[in-house]
Amino acid sequence: MHISSRTKASRWLDLCTFGPKKGQPDELLNTQASVWFKDQVDKIKSNHKEETAKQLETEVITIGENGPPGKLKVDEDGNIISAEKIVDGVITYDGDLNPASSHQSARIKAWLNIAFYNDDQLGQRLAYALSQIFVVSDRDLQFESRPLAMANYYDILCKHVFGSYRELLKDITLSPVMGHYLTMVDNHKDNPDENYAREIMQLFTMGLHIRNDDGTFELDASRRRKPCYTEKDIQQLARIFTGWTRGETDDWESDMIQIPEAHDNEEKILFNDVTDPANTETSFRMKNYGPQPFDGDPAELELEKLIDSLIDHPSTAPNFCYKLIQLLVASNPSPDYVSKVVSTFKDSTYALEEIYGVDKIPSGEVVKGNLKAVFWTILTYRKVYTATPREISKVREPWLALVNIYRALDVDVLLTDSDGNKLVKDDLLYNKTCNQYPLGSPSVFNFYLPDYKPKKLFPEGEKYEKIQSPELQIIDWSHIISVHNHIYSMFNKNFVYGTDSDHNYLNLKSGDRKSKLINEASKRPFVRIEDYHNALTNSDGSENIDRRTAFIDIVSARFFHFIMPTVLREELLNTADFSIEHLEQYSIKWTQRLLALALTSPFFHVQQNFKYFPYTVAPADR
Repeated sequence: MHISSRTKASRWLDLCTFGPKKGQPDELLNTQASVWFKDQVDKIKSNHKEETAKQLETEVITIGENGPPGKLKVDEDGNIISAEKIVDGVITYDGDLNPASSHQSARIKAWLNIAFYNDDQLGQRLAYALSQIFVVSDRDLQFESRPLAMANYYDILCKHVFGSYRELLKDITLSPVMGHYLTMVDNHKDNPDENYAREIMQLFTMGLHIRNDDGTFELDASRRRKPCYTEKDIQQLARIFTGWTRGETDDWESDMIQIPEAHDNEEKILFNDVTDPANTETSFRMKNYGPQPFDGDPAELELEKLIDSLIDHPSTAPNFCYKLIQLLVASNPSPDYVSKVVSTFKDSTYALEEIYGVDKIPSGEVVKGNLKAVFWTILTYRKVYTATPREISKVREPWLALVNIYRALDVDVLLTDSDGNKLVKDDLLYNKTCNQYPLGSPSVFNFYLPDYKPKKLFPEGEKYEKIQSPELQIIDWSHIISVHNHIYSMFNKNFVYGTDSDHNYLNLKSGDRKSKLINEASKRPFVRIEDYHNALTNSDGSENIDRRTAFIDIVSARFFHFIMPTVLREELLNTADFSIEHLEQYSIKWTQRLLALALTSPFFHVQQNFKYFPYTVAPADR
């Protein structure tokens, strides 16, 4: 795919990263997307566990309301050590300490550090999408004080983001974090737990109902959706997952191990109530390995065969690919879009040739479920860059909207680690601001349902009743106020707590008050809005340019793919319809107000093609 315009470059980066930074779209102009994509694939992967450990080393907690501060430390193996009492690897407290969730705050700060500053943006953005399919959550009490275990699980997603879906599915199945979250740990043959058996089918592979390759549902004679599996299949599958446990009492990171005497070695038969038993591609039989000689552990062999069978199920590819498209590009993907991605899932050859060139595909890459090829197809589908918003668009997730704004405004922090790297020490009030944060969903079903339909927001009529907008399920008035206040306050903090190019604090009082403010400010991320302020004050000396137009052009380039919708442009012009003297006198306030107006508008909070927006006049050179 050729990136022929700044608009296309900006749209590409908006989808492939946590948001384009200043100047990045221009760097991609007149290049091939495959060059950037391959470069991102080859980037050294950020390590969330290491970053979280770094945060924990500098985390200060307070014992009681007015008690002495305590400092968390991490040993050479990454285990948390501190003055507090530790039982079975879990931090506990004697007395009134701030809650264990404060340790998850360190994980969120580490995530932000990576999202704001690290170069492997594509892998990190795609891993975030995977985290909303293969869900675990720190809202489960057993993970509240285990930030390193949670970070390590996230690293599993990062590890496989350009690899094999099969290997990803196996690794998350054997993860002790997943094992505890979906209660597969210590699953015994005498009383098999059905939780993971149910969710691996419903959420991680085939889904509840059979899908065609274009993502549509297969219907029976009564026009009802056909189920992928039955309760009997869940019971049979649960027996396959017996006998697994953590290797060591406090090991929450290494693959689970098998306890042979706890595993059910009897025959298991699956899916025969749904598919034709004579069809070897979809029928699945587990034979009892018994005491006869075999090469390998029977539980391991069963797991390997099961994973192959789940991946080969005809509904797995369309169900998985449909979810990925929704999380990355479009809430209502067309059958043609889904078909092309499913085709790549089944045979990655063509997509890999687009990335690497014909006869240049690395050895071993052409496998079923090659995620690199699947993501490439999702992100380069032609209509992603040509379709109207009604056909291809999605609401920005609240958490990602904030991260996007911070990146676009060149977020900076003053604290650094021992190596001189930026160190984010603000978690954006993650528990309150957005109704979501990484690995923090309220249930295994993610923050929102993929088929959520906000019917009350649309006019009555058949053409609207099927429109899906999953993200709107977590966006209510309380959230809107919270996010909008956060957006406005980030501009306000820039002037109150921000710095000039030499990191000298501005607008701070002297004495103890100044010292306190500096200490507070040093922990907060601040944004650079000098370009916008200079446009309103005409600081660049462009006397002949309308100051409001200059401001709007900068906002348009940074947040609206260089093509701000006409409706929003006119709204900003009308809102700032004051004299030059007035704009100069209150330039700080107007910079804040106009930026907040643009970035709290629905035009920013929906990812879409502005070039084909129905209320946009697109300049010919965009």
